[in-house]
Amino acid sequence: MRRMTAFAERWRLPRSLVCRLPLVAVAVIGCYWFDWGGLRHLTSEICLRYADWRGFPAKRLGPDLVCWNGGVYQFDIACTYADVFCGAIPLLWIRRWGAVRNLTRLAGFAAALFAFNFFHLCLTDLIFSAGAPWCVADQVLGGVAYFAVWVYLIRSLEFHENHPKRFIVW
Repeated sequence: MRRMTAFAERWRLPRSLVCRLPLVAVAVIGCYWFDWGGLRHLTSEICLRYADWRGFPAKRLGPDLVCWNGGVYQFDIACTYADVFCGAIPLLWIRRWGAVRNLTRLAGFAAALFAFNFFHLCLTDLIFSAGAPWCVADQVLGGVAYFAVWVYLIRSLEFHENHPKRFIVW
């Protein structure tokens, strides 16, 4: 425990973050035990509708398989941000709050995360359709998006650690 505390102090991280990181890993690994087929289909459907709205020819080849812009794309779990949501649960859960309050916070975060992912995927499509390589449009932008969510989660944890009596959902 002392090493974890020293690590947190050295990198100026909330101590509770370092203690929760193993739970984050377990939650993300656990997420991949599930198929998330419905969410993958919904995510791909939103992207198909967006492509149609933009006038790009796209068609569904399978529940999570789309043909667009000359390529075939499969929507996996990472495309849905289900792994991000599952990994965020240990970071968002505030022990001194009750279950209802925490579940309300998680539901709000899930809705915001889904909207953020939709924005991210649409921006990826725009960048790719403008001529950027898929690696740049998908991987680089995806890394930036994941980093933004990670920063939000750490800042939220820091806030709730430093202001224990305030109830602010973010």
